[in-house]
Amino acid sequence: MRHADRGSYHGEVRRAAQLAASALGRGDVEHPLSPLAAALPLLVVAFAVLAVGFAAEIRSLWVLSAACLLGLVALAQAALAAVGREERRRVADEWLLWGAAARPASALLSWRAAELASARLRGTLAHSLRRIEREVRCETRLGPVPLNKGAIRSQLGLLRALRERLADRSSPVTVRGMLLADRLLTEPASPLYSSVSDAVLAKALREALAELQLPPPALDARR
Repeated sequence: MRHADRGSYHGEVRRAAQLAASALGRGDVEHPLSPLAAALPLLVVAFAVLAVGFAAEIRSLWVLSAACLLGLVALAQAALAAVGREERRRVADEWLLWGAAARPASALLSWRAAELASARLRGTLAHSLRRIEREVRCETRLGPVPLNKGAIRSQLGLLRALRERLADRSSPVTVRGMLLADRLLTEPASPLYSSVSDAVLAKALREALAELQLPPPALDARR
């Protein structure tokens, strides 16, 4: 491994360790609330205030102001929950990427692993790959994100193989493989979007494909 590669590798390891330590230090290991779940209690109260006000025929500005204030606080709670959810997702991704197992004792890792392996995400990623393939083939109008079209054209076979693997719901996938596929499609610095060689893109596609495959079952040594 070259010196630059070693430095990058160890930098990623340190970053993963820092994220993990930060999460554990905050006790940030629970199942993260969705934005809707965080905002719902206050939204219910806001609607209750309006309902009581109208039922009692109270048409004062105070009732409307109180309901609006509660609604604004609910929106702020939802925004904070969304930010916290993304932060917890990044922490869990670092753990899973470096080989942590999603055990029931870890609610955060179990939640993220289930999210990554969900049929919904598989369908979303497969659809995104299909859209990229069609755009590169000029079968549809250009999207808002610039693509590394030269490299993608030379690796359409691997791109199609990854899309078909994700779309095949009959074949289970690994969490780490889904994480690599997700990052390939969502990170701005992905070889799909950055100006890198087709060899770099081919390596990323092959790695995701290889990681998506479940390992073969272990043979019973007693036989």
